[in-house]
Amino acid sequence: MSVLVAGVSHHTTPIHLLDEVAVVGTAARSMLDDLGADPRVSEAMVLATCNRLEVYAAAPQFHPALDAIRSALSRHSGVEAQRLAPHLFVHHGESAAEHLFRTSSGLDSMVTGESQIRYQVRGALQTARDAGAVGPALSDLVETALRVGKRVQAETRIDETGRSLADEGYTALVGRGVPLDGATVVVLGAGSMASVAAIGAERRGAGEIIVINRDAERGARLAAAVCGVSASWDDLPGFLAKADVLVACTGAAGTLVDRDALAGARRERTSPLGVLDLAMPHDVDTAVADLPGVELIGMGELAEQAERDDPAPSSVRAAQAIVDDEVGRYMAGQSAAAAVPTVVALRRHADEVVAAELDRLTRRLGDDVDPRVHDELAATVRRVVGKLLHTPTVRVKDAAAIEGADYEAALRHLFALDPGHVSSVSRRDPGPGSGT
Repeated sequence: MSVLVAGVSHHTTPIHLLDEVAVVGTAARSMLDDLGADPRVSEAMVLATCNRLEVYAAAPQFHPALDAIRSALSRHSGVEAQRLAPHLFVHHGESAAEHLFRTSSGLDSMVTGESQIRYQVRGALQTARDAGAVGPALSDLVETALRVGKRVQAETRIDETGRSLADEGYTALVGRGVPLDGATVVVLGAGSMASVAAIGAERRGAGEIIVINRDAERGARLAAAVCGVSASWDDLPGFLAKADVLVACTGAAGTLVDRDALAGARRERTSPLGVLDLAMPHDVDTAVADLPGVELIGMGELAEQAERDDPAPSSVRAAQAIVDDEVGRYMAGQSAAAAVPTVVALRRHADEVVAAELDRLTRRLGDDVDPRVHDELAATVRRVVGKLLHTPTVRVKDAAAIEGADYEAALRHLFALDPGHVSSVSRRDPGPGSGT
């Protein structure tokens, strides 16, 4: 089984194209359903955030699976394959594992070290499980990545400042003369990004926080968590008129605040308005930046800000060292696990040979042999075969884990094991902890 990841992110793709590619709402689930029905892909998971769209897959063959992923990315994002192709990244095997470990650790984020991505990875895994799209290969990889991300956050100082995209945006707004202290902040959305933004506004001394969300119950919960108030979408124009800061992060499919609506709502206001658009695709019409007194911060500006404010190289190096160590452990485990079906097949083959020879001996000797002698003879033969097989099978598994060489292929060759037999053992005996 081959594990790969393909997608686009802020590292490889211009922000305007990421905005077009963004998969929101039920589109990620639809993509999972399509990939799940594609015979070229055995398992799939879609990781869609404000600055990345990645598909992880386990498949029998690499190239057919990659073609399936490319088609799905284009079809569900609505962006032509030829436009996506120059920006698409692909990782396979060990490289795919390292990429996911780095991603879950915050090392691949726009804001290096942010911890929110780990929860987004966990959410993507749960969505894939709900869709029946993941099995043992991806479950093991993603669960390991989540553990690695937690270890990086615990053992390094990479996230000690609690930095997030929202924090970067607030810093940028303050730099443009839009203060947060005492401000009236309107937050559109109530998801994970909106939660981070609302909490960040409270921490920076916002005077009032208004949460507007289509799901009134979720909006009310978030508002209560930051001692704010919740409101309905019908109330949005009125709150736009009184807002000092507007934070938009709904994950909606289209623009929610256009230039004319904002201009109309702000007709009586002369104080500046800071607009922080954290959504992909964007929630706020980019033309609002032309309105007097409006300071718009979007994902492009945040990417530049984050580059300037990267954490100290020492913490990044420490985090990368943990990732490197964990990738080595994971790949060693995969190599050892790959040898197990061959070892099991070898022992079954030996059992079949012993059973056939004992049966032949019984038929030749007839009923004259004392049953106790027969049983002792059979036990002796099985012990001898077991001892002869013990050392080579243990060393094959150890060597596969440590050196990464294809020792299990050598075992198949030396004992003339039928590859079909090995495959059938692998399907019947997936091993402990490999359930879907």
